[in-house]
Amino acid sequence: MPLSSLRVLVVDDHADSADALAELLSLYGMAAQAVHDGTRAIALAETFAPDVVLLDLRMPGMDGYAVARALRAMPLAQPYLVAYSALDDARTLAQVRDAGFDCHLPKPSRIAAILRVVYASASALAA
Repeated sequence: MPLSSLRVLVVDDHADSADALAELLSLYGMAAQAVHDGTRAIALAETFAPDVVLLDLRMPGMDGYAVARALRAMPLAQPYLVAYSALDDARTLAQVRDAGFDCHLPKPSRIAAILRVVYASASALAA
């Protein structure tokens, strides 16, 4: 799957960060949208049908773990879920796996690292 055909959903309660990352991914040709809470992420996933979700773990209200579980329970094509968080201790990584994430990407990350993960997701989705 070429990167230019990927739909990426960025979910982060830090609106400026989410919006900037979505805009940057758009510059690489991806269809990228940002939302700032878990409830909106689930609602948008139903219509946007993202291939990849970059999901912050700590958000007010519905946290990233709950969003991941909800997305996994939805009857739509399963997106590649990336836990995008500064939390990277052993307990967090175990919770990430248990919630159904495909991988963890520490914050902050350089765009090259983010693109590597998105590229890996495209390869996994094409398999």
